[in-house]
Amino acid sequence: MTTEGPRPYQVVLSGLARDHLRELFRAAARAGRWEEVTADAEVLMRALTWVPETVAEAVVDLPPLGRVQVGSFRSIQLRIAVNDDRLLVFASWFRLLPAESA
Repeated sequence: MTTEGPRPYQVVLSGLARDHLRELFRAAARAGRWEEVTADAEVLMRALTWVPETVAEAVVDLPPLGRVQVGSFRSIQLRIAVNDDRLLVFASWFRLLPAESA
């Protein structure tokens, strides 16, 4: 008998989200926070893949898309939509939080 473990979510970044991530990393480098922010982004992407419900607060349910979540994860603010039926996380934007907020 085979026991199936948790299944990963597919994380999809919109074009705008990709642009936001590039700007987030540029801003982090300018602020001397490159190592902090890249480490946070790596952990964030892992969390989005395995436990997206822990990353941000749900603000609205939009069937059939899923629930829209907004929140902060360490040094990064984000907005995502999570569809549990399809195991899909759609990221729409990211922003670097000020150092004192992180």
